[in-house]
Amino acid sequence: MLLAIDAGNTNTVFAVYDGESRLGTWRCGTNARRTADEYAVWLIDLMALDDLKREDIEAAVLGSVVPEANFNLLSLCDRYFGAFRRARYLQSRVRDIDRPARTGGC
Repeated sequence: MLLAIDAGNTNTVFAVYDGESRLGTWRCGTNARRTADEYAVWLIDLMALDDLKREDIEAAVLGSVVPEANFNLLSLCDRYFGAFRRARYLQSRVRDIDRPARTGGC
């Protein structure tokens, strides 16, 4: 199973997938000072409510626009899911756009 993490400016969303099937999804407020331990206690308990075990996680992917949160989120993947070596980090890139309203950004 795959643990997918989307760290946005306001919320961080966690989801577990088995192939293309989403088995669970959970959201918390983004806080760059939240530790891997705090994420783990919260996430592992929520996963258990959906009968998901941390041992079932084989890999992780992190998409983030909050660089300050990345260390703790990647530490979560490594320490509690053993998925650090298989974790993929996707970083957004900001580009100059003459008319941002055309992109849906405004």
